[in-house]
Order: sequence, then structure tokens, then C-alpha cells
Amino acid sequence: MLPIYTNMAPSLNTQTDREVRYGKRQHKKLINQQNVDRTVRLEKRNEPMSRQVTMAISDEVRTEISSLAQKRRDASVRNSTRGTTSSFFL
Repeated sequence: MLPIYTNMAPSLNTQTDREVRYGKRQHKKLINQQNVDRTVRLEKRNEPMSRQVTMAISDEVRTEISSLAQKRRDASVRNSTRGTTSSFFL
């Protein structure tokens, strides 16, 4: 009578110890690379971009405030040169 091996898995599905070690090593490399990429993205997002965006917003706000102030000055000069007659629509 031939022995029956019930605990053996099919040889096509089993991994060798070398394949398991290789898979673990590749997974570790992937995790390390993801951590490096995450750190680089964080530094890029926080450092130069925030300064550039802040400066751009500050410049835009400064320009807008200046233009509004100039319009107000122009309107007050226009109104003072007309004298006492003023129109509701002007």
C-alpha cells in the first residue's frame, strides 16, 4: 500500500524560503521609499510653496487695496471740482 500525504500542498503554490525573504525585502524597500516620498512631498508643500503663495497673495491684496484707494481718491477729486452741483448718478 502507498502512503497518502494529506498535509502536502501542491508544489506550484508553495514559496521557497528564498522567495519569502525576497518578498519581505522588496516590501521593506517599498515602505522605505514611500516614507521618503512622503517626507519630500511634505517639505515641498510646506517650505517654498507656502512662502511663494503667501507672497503672491500679499502682492495681490496690496495691489487691490492700492487700486481701491486710488479710485476713492479720484472720485473725491472729481466730486470736489464740480462744485455744489452733484448728481445722484455720478
